[in-house]
Amino acid sequence: RVGLAVIALGGGRRRAADPIDHAVGLTQVRGPGDPVGPDTPLALIHAADEAAAEAAMAELKDAVTIGETAPEAKPVVIERIGAAATAR
Repeated sequence: RVGLAVIALGGGRRRAADPIDHAVGLTQVRGPGDPVGPDTPLALIHAADEAAAEAAMAELKDAVTIGETAPEAKPVVIERIGAAATAR
């Protein structure tokens, strides 16, 4: 869902023919369990205009849950698929 916020800004493609605006996107994106607050925002949004910034902010707010405790850590890689998997 964070990637969809970047697409909404114009920093990604919905279709192969779509242009990419390299001046927009997200920086300083906090990870799961990282603290956020007035001095440590969830992310910095770089947008071409106010409407795009608002759309990205809405997407980000909808994508995350902010609580008092960190979520349970999950593995980054769940399963590997490819030649090694077929050799089993």
